[in-house]
Amino acid sequence: MFGADRSWSVVVGTSGSNRTIMQACMTDDDVVVIDRNCHKSIEQGLILTGAKPVYMVPSRNRYGIIGPIYPQEMQPDILQEKIRTSPLTHEYAAHKPSYSVVTNCTYDGVCYNAKNAQALLEQTSDRIHFDEAWYGYARFNPVYHDHYAMRGNPGDHSGPTVFATHSTHKLLNALSQASYIHVREGRGAVNFSRFNQAYMMHATTSPLYAICASNDVAVSMMDGNSGLSLTQEVIDEAVDFRQAMARLYREFTDNNDWFFKPWNKETVIDPKTGKEIAFEDAPAELLSHDQNCWIMRPGESWHGFHDLPDNWSMLDPIKVSILAPGMGDDGNLLDSGVPAALVTAWLGRRGIVPTRTTDFQIMFLFSMGITRGKWGTLINTLCSFKRHYDSNAPLAQVMPELANRYPETYGAMGVHDLGDKMFAWLKANNPGACLNAAYASLPEAMMTPRDAYQAIVSDNVEMVPIEGLQKRVRCQFRYPLSTGHPNAAFRGKLWRQQQSADCLPARTSILGSRVPGFRTRNGRDRNY
Repeated sequence: MFGADRSWSVVVGTSGSNRTIMQACMTDDDVVVIDRNCHKSIEQGLILTGAKPVYMVPSRNRYGIIGPIYPQEMQPDILQEKIRTSPLTHEYAAHKPSYSVVTNCTYDGVCYNAKNAQALLEQTSDRIHFDEAWYGYARFNPVYHDHYAMRGNPGDHSGPTVFATHSTHKLLNALSQASYIHVREGRGAVNFSRFNQAYMMHATTSPLYAICASNDVAVSMMDGNSGLSLTQEVIDEAVDFRQAMARLYREFTDNNDWFFKPWNKETVIDPKTGKEIAFEDAPAELLSHDQNCWIMRPGESWHGFHDLPDNWSMLDPIKVSILAPGMGDDGNLLDSGVPAALVTAWLGRRGIVPTRTTDFQIMFLFSMGITRGKWGTLINTLCSFKRHYDSNAPLAQVMPELANRYPETYGAMGVHDLGDKMFAWLKANNPGACLNAAYASLPEAMMTPRDAYQAIVSDNVEMVPIEGLQKRVRCQFRYPLSTGHPNAAFRGKLWRQQQSADCLPARTSILGSRVPGFRTRNGRDRNY
């Protein structure tokens, strides 16, 4: 069903699946090619195996949305140069990397053309791993054609061995911790018995059988035409929501007012007429079935990924980001805006929890079982926020928990007042640019992840305030995302050029002191 030669059912989550693959593929003498936007389990796999990594750096746009690794980062000569110049790998420059991994799709829903990405990476490595934790449904709908690992007929496969890992509990229908490993065998195939050793090492002898059964049920639900029907229903609902948001955005902005807008193409081409039409006016049938409506084209301002080649990535329709006003297309902040953190706090008080929030981005996942009533409630809540924001409703009335907890700050303040205060801080400090800088640069490699972790175990470490990190070697991750994507892998030495990357926690602590209740934990302002 998933297009694999072999599949393993896993009850320790996709973290366990990722570590299993890595422990079956590499040793401490191996060089491996790692996506900088990897999950923490990939770094944990490096700890377990002792393998020596070089990293491919992905893109980010002005909103902090995670984009693809550009193809130039995957070119064999570029990767070979990284291997040759890294202190960790230069002695192994003659070795062919034993493994490479790409996160597909990114957490924000940017999907690689896996066919093209594989064609590049297979020139460097005979084993390619697509970490598709949030993307296990792609094979069941043609809108994702060529943009997932197990595409096409496995019998037609010739090339490297390809792995895919799926969190069946995320956007399929299994219980928490359920996962799958899929393998399509080719060059560099791992012997079944050897792979099974790694699988058993990370499995448990006392599984919760309900998890095992739920994995079987989740797969059975996708059998035959059911997979297409279920995925199409989710895509249809996401498209309807996007179009409803786009219509509201147009209605308000036509009257010189503001509203949230969906992050997607603003216009699409109708293949029947060849005419360009507004996204909100396009036939829903076209948007939910034509992949061209989601392909990211070079030079399009809406996605904001510079130097993006054609036919390299697409936006997943069901991973929906909406954008609050405040940032221009050039990445500079406007004169006024609505901070997304304030909107998220408003939504949370009303039982709606976004999956991700940046300075001006709020992201929601559409999944199987979603109903029109749910996204209708979301739109109504966003409209309610706008009404209260525009009228500067007192925080004591509409967000009483915040006002009661910090009466000296918020007792006489309105929602708009708070938004203005937060926006002024964003404009003055630009933390989004700091975070983008953190992901765009790599510290100098000083030791392997395994050596760094062994320093923790042997207590050869100390806690260091954020302002004292320069020229120190970090031995632990830092996670801006709850999903476990580190923005600073350990074994990195923090030189002066990394100062902008590490200013973010210090700056957010200042925000927490000025608008308490946002971005800090337990009122603590010191960052380590």
